[in-house]
Amino acid sequence: MIGVCLYWDIDIEKGLGMKRYYNFSKQTAKAFGATHLIWIGIDNDYLIADREIKTLRYDSLDDVIRNFQSEKHVFLTLDGTPLKAYKHPDDNVIYFVGSDFEGFSAEKIPKGADKVKINADIELYAHVAMGVVLSNRRNR
Repeated sequence: MIGVCLYWDIDIEKGLGMKRYYNFSKQTAKAFGATHLIWIGIDNDYLIADREIKTLRYDSLDDVIRNFQSEKHVFLTLDGTPLKAYKHPDDNVIYFVGSDFEGFSAEKIPKGADKVKINADIELYAHVAMGVVLSNRRNR
């Protein structure tokens, strides 16, 4: 299982914009081998079944962590191990990306979780950061 967890906290006008953003994220996850796309706070109306990737919805970060206790948790942060030096788990991992507007606060990151950072010149949209991490994983 290779999962990616994103917060849905964008305020795009309902309709095509939200569906497009959801599809950007789903296509990016699929393109780089993720098997699970996990959303926190997304409207159920935007979850579209897909045979190639399992899409799940939870109300909170705590719910995700509770339901995936046996997987390795890897959080994208500003103070983690540089992605270039990070040794990715072979399997059973969830990459917690955050949202376009914020990451996960330090107090929310559970003990024992790995923290990695992307060396980028500017802040990245969540689906772009997800693509960078999954590409790095694939090309390790």
